[in-house]
Amino acid sequence: MDFLIARQRPILERNIKNQYPIYLYKFNYDLKLNSGEIKFLDFCSNLTKVKNITGLDYSSFKPFINTDYPKNGYLLYTKPLENLSEAF
Repeated sequence: MDFLIARQRPILERNIKNQYPIYLYKFNYDLKLNSGEIKFLDFCSNLTKVKNITGLDYSSFKPFINTDYPKNGYLLYTKPLENLSEAF
């Protein structure tokens, strides 16, 4: 957890319910080919929608928000990724 927290970028925008939007990406990696792809899945305006899509509980994915480390193949950001080569 300390490793993830040290790499987590700050969450700047929150809504009235003190929740923040999540831009959800799917990360697929092939070990044999040593390559992967990142695909945009959805914009989630609340954390319940993230749970419905991913099946992950908030407490399990919270440390992974705004890090470049996937949780069960999902990348979660509070801002959209504009340039993948700069993000990774």
